[in-house]
Amino acid sequence: MGKYLNKKNGEESYLEIDLVDLAGQIWRRRRFVFKITLVYIMLGIIISVFSINKYRSDAKLLPEIINKEGGFSGLMKQFSGLSTLAGIDLSSFNATDALNLPLYPYIVESFPFMLQLLDTHVYISSSDTTVSLYVYMTEFKKISVFEYIRKYTFGLIGTIKEMLSEDDKETIMKSPFSEGPIRISLKMIKTIEALNKCVRSDVNQKTGIISISTELPDPEIAAQVNEKVVLYLKQYITEYRIQKVRDNLDFISDRCEEAKIDFNNAQMERANFLDENKNIISAKVESIKQRLQSQYDLTFNIYNGLSLQREQAKIKVQEETPVFKILNPVQVPIEKSRPHRSIILLGMMFLGIVSGIGIIIFQRLISRSTEN
Repeated sequence: MGKYLNKKNGEESYLEIDLVDLAGQIWRRRRFVFKITLVYIMLGIIISVFSINKYRSDAKLLPEIINKEGGFSGLMKQFSGLSTLAGIDLSSFNATDALNLPLYPYIVESFPFMLQLLDTHVYISSSDTTVSLYVYMTEFKKISVFEYIRKYTFGLIGTIKEMLSEDDKETIMKSPFSEGPIRISLKMIKTIEALNKCVRSDVNQKTGIISISTELPDPEIAAQVNEKVVLYLKQYITEYRIQKVRDNLDFISDRCEEAKIDFNNAQMERANFLDENKNIISAKVESIKQRLQSQYDLTFNIYNGLSLQREQAKIKVQEETPVFKILNPVQVPIEKSRPHRSIILLGMMFLGIVSGIGIIIFQRLISRSTEN
């Protein structure tokens, strides 16, 4: 027996439901449940037929983990034992890098990264043409019947705004490495949102493996775009890691060139003086000679020291450049990833059965409530 609360005329009472009788009622109205289920199955068939096939290209790469134990981080490690006794957690100071693995998906989803990706070119074999990814997403990419209906019904206002928005030629395409404001049209924003749904990146916290996938209606374009995502992500990480040491290399190189000029000038001045004052014995000449020699030695030492630092900086740039191991290269998908038509039909059939039984139970409760 089952009970449910009934409120009538301000009074509360509990009505009992005979579960056996309810099961019999469901069995007697099994044709009704079958009809509801059949409607859901037909709806599932419509969804399956009019859904566009999508193909997913996957790639997996393992980035190099750079552990920086020197400087402040190393000092914190030495005093980690004492800090633990004092109740202070210094583990956060031992981070390997500010750009750690969990941030990689946010890089891929960022606006500058997507703008860089939209500016890349893809080859459409069916049309034998090469266009930018932005043009493909706005003009060549297939959309399903349901997306088309939604665009011109519920999303009609947004569609009109998009048509009346600024000309896309005014959109500033920027590299993910550049800074400054980005002026972007409404149509471009919608395209970036659509592309963000197609591109996915995940990081396995235990293994450090980065998984990147792109899902599009065209398998070849999905592979092309996914390859660009991998390439741009590697470029971004490399640019971030070596930016400081490369700036240091450029600075030292400039100072080294200046020191070379000073050294050459001091060398020529010393040589000219020695040529002009051969076999001349004079305290004044000897004093100038010593001054020029000291200037020559100083400029040589500075130039030699900067040359050594420049070579060390070059080595440092090479050391800081991260290495990415491609575990699973980008491949053109053969089988579609969506829609799963069998799952759709099974799910709709289950919903149909649940809905039919739910309607019968609801009608039963209403009738019992009316009787009381």
